[in-house]
Amino acid sequence: MKKIIAFGASSSKNSINKQLATYTANQFQNVAIEILDLNDYEMPIFSVDKQAENGIHPLAHDFYVKIGSADLIIISFASTYSTTPSPSALIKTRESEATCLSRPVPTIGACGSNNGTA
Repeated sequence: MKKIIAFGASSSKNSINKQLATYTANQFQNVAIEILDLNDYEMPIFSVDKQAENGIHPLAHDFYVKIGSADLIIISFASTYSTTPSPSALIKTRESEATCLSRPVPTIGACGSNNGTA
């Protein structure tokens, strides 16, 4: 069975981006779905010095393993509230991993205002 990992790229407890990623993932049928919460992966900001001293943070490794286990990854990014054009979400498959920057990427967005997403 194919596996979908979805999460909102926000640490807000009431993240509309997590809600959007969850909704989007649940539109697929006959797949295993796992919704991640970035709050479960809080860690220090990356630095080469910290990595040299302490190695890779265990939560970073856990997140990497989770992402690597997915056939489809759905990420909903925080909206810019229409002030700057930018994609608000990314849907990425293992198959598109090597070429995702060289072709169009479907996007979805969530916004807390009436303006919509940019």
